[in-house]
Amino acid sequence: MAFNKARNFSIANATMTATTIEDRRTFVQWTPAPVTDPMSLLREAREVEAMHTSKTAAYAPKCKPGSREQIIGDIVGWVQMACSAQGYVPPRSLLWFQGPAGGGKTCIMREVAGRCQQQGLLAATYFFSTRVPGLNREDPFVATVVHQLTSSMPNLKPSILEAISNNSSIFEESLETQVDMLVLNTMEAVAFPQRMVIVVDGLDECQSRDERADLLQVLRKLSRSFVVIMASRPDFDIRTTFSTPEFQRITHSIRLQSYDATKDIRTFFCDGFHNIRQTHPARASLPESWPAERILNILIEKSSGCYAYPATVMKYVNNPQRHPVSLLEEVLELSPHPTQKTPLKELDALYGHILSTSGTDRRLMKCILHSIMCLHLVIPTEGDFRTVYLSSSPAFLDQLLCLSPGTTDIVLHNLHSLISIPEPNAVEGQIMFHHKSLEDYLKSEERSGELFQTESETHSALTALCVLHLRKWEEEPEPTDQHSRASAAFYACNALTHHLARTGPSDIHRVGDIGIGDLGLKWKYRIAYVNTSKNGSYALWDSNVPWRLCFEHHDRSTRTSCIFCVFDNFNRSRVDSIKDFTRIHGREDGQVWNTAKIKQTFAKFDQEIVKARRQDISRERVVPGHGQRSRWLPTKERKLRLVE
Repeated sequence: MAFNKARNFSIANATMTATTIEDRRTFVQWTPAPVTDPMSLLREAREVEAMHTSKTAAYAPKCKPGSREQIIGDIVGWVQMACSAQGYVPPRSLLWFQGPAGGGKTCIMREVAGRCQQQGLLAATYFFSTRVPGLNREDPFVATVVHQLTSSMPNLKPSILEAISNNSSIFEESLETQVDMLVLNTMEAVAFPQRMVIVVDGLDECQSRDERADLLQVLRKLSRSFVVIMASRPDFDIRTTFSTPEFQRITHSIRLQSYDATKDIRTFFCDGFHNIRQTHPARASLPESWPAERILNILIEKSSGCYAYPATVMKYVNNPQRHPVSLLEEVLELSPHPTQKTPLKELDALYGHILSTSGTDRRLMKCILHSIMCLHLVIPTEGDFRTVYLSSSPAFLDQLLCLSPGTTDIVLHNLHSLISIPEPNAVEGQIMFHHKSLEDYLKSEERSGELFQTESETHSALTALCVLHLRKWEEEPEPTDQHSRASAAFYACNALTHHLARTGPSDIHRVGDIGIGDLGLKWKYRIAYVNTSKNGSYALWDSNVPWRLCFEHHDRSTRTSCIFCVFDNFNRSRVDSIKDFTRIHGREDGQVWNTAKIKQTFAKFDQEIVKARRQDISRERVVPGHGQRSRWLPTKERKLRLVE
């Protein structure tokens, strides 16, 4: 054989590592050569959906023609003035556009970006979002901006690509380092006739406060060479940063609430009711004068400048299965809670009414709504799974939550004014809230009452469901050529440790009886359906829980291990054994395993991996106790239930 006794050789942009074991068989591990093309590295690190040209942007709400003209004009006018400064940095090159929830900031920012592009001033955009996977974190920010600069400012492209070539791991470094090397340093060698604009929307939707603080420092740096527009809610941490001297010197602020939106909201209502009178099945019974001017004024007053209210009203009233006059009367009869003093009190009353009149089980509705919010937070893992966005279609939710097929469609069927729902029984497609204010409503106990549930409770329930689906899958795994990424087991494999790490100390007992064998199921799933023996990727075993989470769940002085300690310790102690097992027993590229073959491999895994560990820790289970903490204690039974 040509490769007999060969070791550690390379073929066609790949590295081969030959390993000979005791029985003299040689196994070759193939590791693809890392991507070194700078443009490919840049494309891989960016987030396409964050840009103003994305599919998300194409279907996003937009300002009606002629609306919000004053505030848009003021922002664009300031931009033109700031961009015209030549040869020096204008005293204020960072615009903070702040406003409350539901005010239409994102629509305005999309319009501003469009106008800047028409005038040749737009360099890049980035729209954060909690409702689109991957857009609630800082990691892709600089790469996404830089990728746009290669097109909007083509003179920078050679310098940018050279900088990436000189440091192919640049996107693993801090954002400030990325900005320095890829933007500020490259711009020093190129002269431009005018400054360009970077538009950033929804900074408050970046989930981590630490990441938001980091991003604000990045924006401050970018404002040295660009005009930066940043829109957000006036959250405390963001307000605090903008109140510091270093930001006050460079920041111009525009407050959305300083502008009277009455005229624009009136136009929105008038256009919406006109559309209903023209298209509704009951249009023959709707007079041209409906609704009366008095009613229109009441609706405008209830809006309190919040666009989420009229948008929700119009979606609710424009229901082809009910008469719009009756639905509008229901809206007008709503009274907010007498003790509620927030600007969103009318919106909360409307949300409460719609959610209470759906005629479904309230507990089931709460379960589904909160699950939707947490499912959107799951980030796809590396390896073969990295390009998969985990679906929250009604059919998938039925499967994940162990509901009868069609249940989610039934529960949500009267909530189309609040939620975008794919067609019944659709396997693909996302359930999306029309506006983030509904998420805020459900996350506030004061506002949503019995529909409130903590994120920790939701994650604990989803953890238990992930364990359940992996256990069911192990009993009868499907052949590899019938494997589906739309299955609950696939989701469970990807999301188990994600949900577990977000389960708080007071809710860990809700997870139930879970042990090392359950974590082993994640490995079994990936051994069966990912060609790990061929691609040599062991990022798949990266399910270690950060130690900071461990400290939050137990006091080390008690010498009591928590769930995270046990899982992390098992990960660290067995990872090398699992790598060896996968090299020897893993599925080859193109090879099909039937159910019997998968079970046979599982038996070997239990014998070589789990049984060795069983001698040390036995079976372990969660026991609530120690105040608000949870302890993991070995039971008298000396077997893991999942591998008996």
